[in-house]
Amino acid sequence: FSALASSDASAIMPVLEGWLPIATLIFSAGILGTGLPGTHIVPFVLLVVGTVILAHESNGKSVSRTSVGYMLGAAGCFALSNVLAKMLFADAGFITGFVLMKIGAACAAAIFVMAPAVRRRLAVHRPKHAGAIFMTNRILASVGSLAFYYAISLGNPAVLDAMRGIALVTVFCIALGASVAAPKLLRERFDQKSLVQKVAGTLLVIGAIGMLYAL
Repeated sequence: FSALASSDASAIMPVLEGWLPIATLIFSAGILGTGLPGTHIVPFVLLVVGTVILAHESNGKSVSRTSVGYMLGAAGCFALSNVLAKMLFADAGFITGFVLMKIGAACAAAIFVMAPAVRRRLAVHRPKHAGAIFMTNRILASVGSLAFYYAISLGNPAVLDAMRGIALVTVFCIALGASVAAPKLLRERFDQKSLVQKVAGTLLVIGAIGMLYAL
């Protein structure tokens, strides 16, 4: 969030999407002693490249070194967290490990909210319908988190982090479909260069996933 506050999201997100699976692979090899099987290397590279292409937006905005540093640090923390989650699931089982992770996250959030400055900002910035939006967000996030961590308990964290491009493909397809089928509801404009870029990234991600399923 510190990186997003100082730079445009479209310029900084490719740093996260590109570095996260690589960092996860490094931590996984160093901590778990598991790397990538030879048959997974090409799909892994295609997933990373496809995801970066999908996340990149050519808007000409510059990215500060501070923002890049923040995003690299965030990617490293996410990567280490996912590798440690894999270790926890292997030791305690998925259900117990997942519950312990959520308890830890709740405790960390409670400590953060205890800060007077944070409480003042929460009291001032409280939009209408915040309760309903928050609950909907938390329900969807919980379902997605459950599915993601269950996948981590079964598979390779590095490959799963590389598959984050699936979300970007889904968003692109929904935006493109809605702009054609219901332009009054959602009007997403794609110039020729942007459309070619998105399609290329989508094909790379889909092709890589197809290769993984074929293994």
